[in-house]
This record gives sequence, structure tokens and C-alpha cells, in this order.
Amino acid sequence: SACGGCLSWNFESGTQNWAVASTLGGYPSAIDTGVVRQSTQHNLGSYSLSYHVQFNSGVTSEASVAVSVCATDVSGLRVYGSMMVQTDPEYSGTPVPTNNVSIASGTQVLSQFGMNNAAPGTWVPFTSALIGAGSSLSLLNIDLLFYPVTGDWAGTLYLDDIVIAAP
Repeated sequence: SACGGCLSWNFESGTQNWAVASTLGGYPSAIDTGVVRQSTQHNLGSYSLSYHVQFNSGVTSEASVAVSVCATDVSGLRVYGSMMVQTDPEYSGTPVPTNNVSIASGTQVLSQFGMNNAAPGTWVPFTSALIGAGSSLSLLNIDLLFYPVTGDWAGTLYLDDIVIAAP
């Protein structure tokens, strides 16, 4: 289907139409690859979605991916999923840059949370109410805004087990 899963994405059958998207805040995109289905890191099942990012010291950048959604009304529903950050070996001594994750309906931000205390290589569950999306949710966007003030940093971002469901 055009949405690649209709409210559920586990990446077992491919990227399920997730793609690099325009950034929400208008900052430059830090994604230097496309999205890839891979099996080296996964939360549940055998596969996850990954994309590589490169940040330069002092430059605010974003990493944004999105998928078309088949639902016309998501009132009262939430989005659930898991996310992981893995630092590239050459940056192992550099902390993951301060960041903020936004869940959005297209460009309308629905909720935000930070992954600043997440240890690299650890799957972090997330959930977000789809308040404000109403019947207008046609594009689910997951955007990470990074503020790398401690030096250059590069790594891979992973998403897995994303579902839109009742609380």
C-alpha cells in the first residue's frame, strides 16, 4: 500500500515507504544517506530502519524521516515506537549531541521529547499523543534536532516497531 503499513511499521518487509523528509525547523539536514532496512540492530523482530547522520560542531542540524499514513481520523490515538542512537567508532569519545525529538503531522509538531540521557546503543521506547492531528494526519514525521556544541559527531539513528494505536 502507499503508506507502507497502515498504522504499523516493523520494517520486516522493507523500509515500508519511510523516506528522508524536509526538516521541521528549517535547519540543514544532517542525514547523509537514505533510509535503509537493516538487521544489525533491531528491537523486536529481525529488522529496523536506519539512517546515518553527520553533525559539525556549533552547527544546529536536523534529521527528519517521514511516511504517508493511510488513516483519515486518528482522534484519541497515540504513536508508539523505539529509537536508538549509535555513535560511529571514530567519535566514541564524543557525547551524543543535545537533541530534541519531534513527532509531527507533516509540519505540525504534535509533541517533543529529548533523548539526551539515552546511552548510545540502547533502544529507547517513545510514545506521543496525536493531539491536534484530528482527521488531518496524512504524513507522520519523526524529526531529531541536534545542537552539537562539544565537537563533530556522526552516528546512525534507528527506528523500530512504530505503531499508531489506542492508548
